[in-house]
Amino acid sequence: MLWKYMLFELKVLMTNKKHLFIALILVLFFPLFFIQQSTTLTETLKEEKYEMRGIYDSIINQLPDMEEDTEKGRQVHESVLRQLRHVGMQIWYINRDREAYIEEGYKLIEEKRFVHELDNENIPEHFIFPKSEITKDYKRLEYIDQNGLPVEQKNQTTSAFLVTALSTLAGLLFSVAILISGNEILTFEKEHSTVMSGLPIDFFKKILVKISIHCSYIMLALTLGIGVGGLIAYVKNGLGYFNYPIIYYNNGSYEAIPNYQFLLLMFLGLAALTLLLLVFSVVLNLLFNHAFANLLIGLSILLLPELFASKLIELPFLQPLTYIHLDDIFTGEFSTQLNQPQLDYWNAILWFVGLSFGLLIIIYFIRKLNFYNVKTLLRPLSRNKV
Repeated sequence: MLWKYMLFELKVLMTNKKHLFIALILVLFFPLFFIQQSTTLTETLKEEKYEMRGIYDSIINQLPDMEEDTEKGRQVHESVLRQLRHVGMQIWYINRDREAYIEEGYKLIEEKRFVHELDNENIPEHFIFPKSEITKDYKRLEYIDQNGLPVEQKNQTTSAFLVTALSTLAGLLFSVAILISGNEILTFEKEHSTVMSGLPIDFFKKILVKISIHCSYIMLALTLGIGVGGLIAYVKNGLGYFNYPIIYYNNGSYEAIPNYQFLLLMFLGLAALTLLLLVFSVVLNLLFNHAFANLLIGLSILLLPELFASKLIELPFLQPLTYIHLDDIFTGEFSTQLNQPQLDYWNAILWFVGLSFGLLIIIYFIRKLNFYNVKTLLRPLSRNKV
């Protein structure tokens, strides 16, 4: 009987125009994003190095003359000049000598670390290279060196495109799509009574079936979108390097992982986020029993961190809501912003899973106590008045 209910729920889902539209959006996002990326000029590695050379010129222009400077200041000045020379050599070697480019990169990183040891004497604050960025550069360069990869990967190849596209999708955009999908996960059945409503199936089992089917449907649409977008990118620009490095923040440190691992971890994260938001939608359906109210309240809660962005450190109870931005969690940006070294990808996944189970427990008690039906609560009060 449970199997029949699952098939019926799947049929209802696939014939609902709203869900078909959401699936279509998820599938078309990747081809449309590829078209948008194809018409956008992206900065090449050589252009990035030219820009860096301009930064070093600006730093040198603002440093005092070495003759009038302290010993530490002179050492910093000389190091900055060496860094400028290393950048210039990297520009020369980019398309000529991979090993020489990497060697110059190692020397550049060592000079940056040396300047930090000298407390960045006389360097304007806005020109100081953060230690985290230096570590990321080293991890990326080391991975490229050890795995025999080219120093640059084109942005429009399949591997690079999928990383950019999934990073863009994984955030508020994806969360809104899930909330729209689940805003009438229970109210639809109440408004459109069917013969399946009378099946002797436990309410909690029905909830689990609905969440499972909705989650599978969304992830299938996402997989199809990745496949379509990846195929278009492959036909146009080739496969690229799925083992090219992505910098990944984990347990207070940075690691370089291959593109394919990033894609798998991001897909897993989106699946966990989908599960959480669907369970959250069920809670909203039980409490408010109105599709539009469910969506409006859900969006309002997710937007709270955006409204109080400058106060997030002072409002720790809002911080878990920022975890929906998986890309920023993955790269460690939120960890730096919120000054929480423990805030990494797996921490966010544990939050998603833990909150999902917590909300399922709330659903169980809401059902048991009949909190979902306001009339049940008010009926004894109205009788007492009579």
